[in-house]
Amino acid sequence: MASADDMAALKTATGTDLDHRFLALMSAHHEGGVHMATYAAEHAADPNVRALAKRMAAYQATEINEYADYRARLDATTP
Repeated sequence: MASADDMAALKTATGTDLDHRFLALMSAHHEGGVHMATYAAEHAADPNVRALAKRMAAYQATEINEYADYRARLDATTP
């Protein structure tokens, strides 16, 4: 979860700084989601919840990789 300081910095950021901050915060947010979903996929009582949690962990891991790709592209295009 983003801290109040993180959100304040995001709100005042502009340009590629904003882009980088947003992607970094979303990546951290999804990393926490992957941990929670993985745990639920292994321990939830309901098999439907376990299946949903497994998909959520996979989707969020994919999105983390997408964020890293976007950040690399930003670095390549930022003078």
